[in-house]
Amino acid sequence: MDVWRVLARARARVTLVAVVLWCVAKVFVRRLVLGPKVLQWSFKYELFVTAMQALYPSISSAPADFFPRMRKRMERVTQPGTHKLMTHRYVRIPKYEERQHTADVRTYNVDEGADVSAWLEAEWIFAVKDEAAEEAREAEEEREHAAHGLSAAHPPQEAERIVRAAVLRSRSLPYLERSADPVLLYLHGGAYCIGSYVTHRRLVALIGLNANARALVVNYRLAPEHGCPAAIEDAVAAYLFLVHDLQIDPSRIAVAGDSAGGGLTIAMLLWLREHHPSVPMPACAVCISPWVDLRNSADSWRVNEHTDYLGSADEARQWGRAYAQELPLDHKWVSPVLADLSGLPPLLVHAGGVETLADDARALAARAEASGVECTLHVWEGMVHVFHMFGKMHPFAREAIEEIAAFVQARCGGGGR
Repeated sequence: MDVWRVLARARARVTLVAVVLWCVAKVFVRRLVLGPKVLQWSFKYELFVTAMQALYPSISSAPADFFPRMRKRMERVTQPGTHKLMTHRYVRIPKYEERQHTADVRTYNVDEGADVSAWLEAEWIFAVKDEAAEEAREAEEEREHAAHGLSAAHPPQEAERIVRAAVLRSRSLPYLERSADPVLLYLHGGAYCIGSYVTHRRLVALIGLNANARALVVNYRLAPEHGCPAAIEDAVAAYLFLVHDLQIDPSRIAVAGDSAGGGLTIAMLLWLREHHPSVPMPACAVCISPWVDLRNSADSWRVNEHTDYLGSADEARQWGRAYAQELPLDHKWVSPVLADLSGLPPLLVHAGGVETLADDARALAARAEASGVECTLHVWEGMVHVFHMFGKMHPFAREAIEEIAAFVQARCGGGGR
């Protein structure tokens, strides 16, 4: 069995190399004959987008284990840390239906006798303001791991569950201390079917670093195992965790998300407005390339299909149906752009000019303005879907992150870098 596994991995790597080499040749010839595919694209950026188009997963005739395998593969690819000035810590928070209000924050971290299904996995990402203290803390956790017979081979979540009680009883949590810094609740993208705090760790770290904000990234339940509105309930549970359990002033909280996470951000705010009218809204929300209309009928799906890496509208619609399940695609929880958005906090909406979801962003901005919601829309010329994640590929990514950080600072306070 091990031999076959090694051979399968070797074949996958050979295939990957072959695809990349083909993309290099394709881009080189095309640029030589026709010039850049998009005016703002360098050779490196065009090669990257072309490779993404070739490798983007298709769920047409996909095997039963497609989604679990894709989730693991994405986490392996994006595993490298956060940022040299940022660090991250695992935490568990109560699910929407299991919430119990308590003044003791540690209850949600150290109650290891609780049913695992009653908890959501999440991660704090925060700046390292005292390197010496951080090194001492890491050494302490290493000793705790060793005392419980754990090694680097153990999954970090498993290790955290085992040692968290002992560690938390002996020290404070610097990232939960009261301060005037903004707090960012981030909802990752991934078509509601893949993605986690691991895949988006670096993007969130860069936003948090520039905004001088602590960020909580929640692993909401994914489709097709969990359909709508499971993800919405988990996002709301994370917000209530911040507001009720940690007693963070909502005026210092920003909610943000990319792609499906951008749509989930709007749906979460609508759920708060409808089911928790007594809970104050966050100070603002940021939607990066939001997927807010899962019908995929906008013109940009057709016009930008060959410049973006998301594939066709029909292909993406299959991901949407995996999430919507029994609900129609035009239901307000599935496609929140179709809902009345009145009462929502100020919005910042970003999109790439050549991405398939560009019209979703434009429709969201128009709907927000029609509902009396303050909304700033910025469509970045020549950029693809969630180009913010590709900071080393184009300076627009860094500029976009800085604009998000400035928006969060202005709405939530905080001194910035």
